[in-house]
Amino acid sequence: MNLIHSPPYKPQPAIAITFDNIVEQVRLKCSSKTTSWSPSRDKDESLKSAAATLLLMRRDADPALVLTKRAAGLRRHAGEISLPGGMRKSADEPLEATALRELHEEIGVDVADVEVLGRLPPYRTRTGFLIAPLVACVGVPVNFRIQSEEVEAIIEVPLVEVLNPAHYRMESHLFRGKMSPFYVFNFMDWRVWGGTAGILVSFCRTIGVPYWPVWSGSMFSRDLND
Repeated sequence: MNLIHSPPYKPQPAIAITFDNIVEQVRLKCSSKTTSWSPSRDKDESLKSAAATLLLMRRDADPALVLTKRAAGLRRHAGEISLPGGMRKSADEPLEATALRELHEEIGVDVADVEVLGRLPPYRTRTGFLIAPLVACVGVPVNFRIQSEEVEAIIEVPLVEVLNPAHYRMESHLFRGKMSPFYVFNFMDWRVWGGTAGILVSFCRTIGVPYWPVWSGSMFSRDLND
């Protein structure tokens, strides 16, 4: 199994990024009472419903977020970096259940050890998905078990890096005949882009990182999806 530990970012951040502080912020700002996953928020019935988990880990002095490198043989987004997640099995499967099921199936996390903290706003991608991002944490050591048909490696990125705006930038590509902007998160040799990077930006903004930059220009004045 490939388990990649990233070294922590050295400069002192503007806020104290500890496991307990971030968990508290998520509980306060990502409550199900304030963030709805109701289908009525998006009337486009052609969108495919999916869910993903931002899993926060207590890891010595450096709390981390779990990402995965997708297997090279997958039909969609092969070899890319993503959050654990996948499509809803049926219309009556709760999205929280979808996220936790995929978390267990893809990387073997025991859901009994997982504490659900909250949720981020639904994230609509330009490729036709409406993703429900769940935020959860584990405070105990995790014995990962990779589902090798879907996941090649697990990447533990220190939260201080996820919350560092220096790792983010905007790019664009030609999509269906027009230039389409999207977020990119670059850290070490990892390039995270599109929907996954957009959800990370949503996480940073939602918990209120005080030093997060404001993008200038009309193309950055809205949420940007993959």
